[in-house]
Amino acid sequence: MVTFEYGDTAARIVLIQPVDGHDLGCMESEIAAIEKETAVPFRLIAVRVDDRNKDLSPWKAQAVSSDHKNDC
Repeated sequence: MVTFEYGDTAARIVLIQPVDGHDLGCMESEIAAIEKETAVPFRLIAVRVDDRNKDLSPWKAQAVSSDHKNDC
C-alpha cells in the first residue's frame, strides 16, 4: 500500500483514511473542508487501497458498491 500525507506533520491529531484513485482526486477539497471546520492542527494519512477485499477484509466479501456517485 502507498501512503499520502497532508496537513501538519507535527500535529498530535492524526487521521488515517483508506482511499482509492477517485478519493485521491478529492483530497485537497477534503483537507480544505476539515481546515474550515476546525483550528486544531491535524495530519491526514491517506492509504491507497487497490483491492479493498484483499487489503481490508479478513475474509472474502461481496463489494458493497463499486461506483462513485459523489463527486468532490
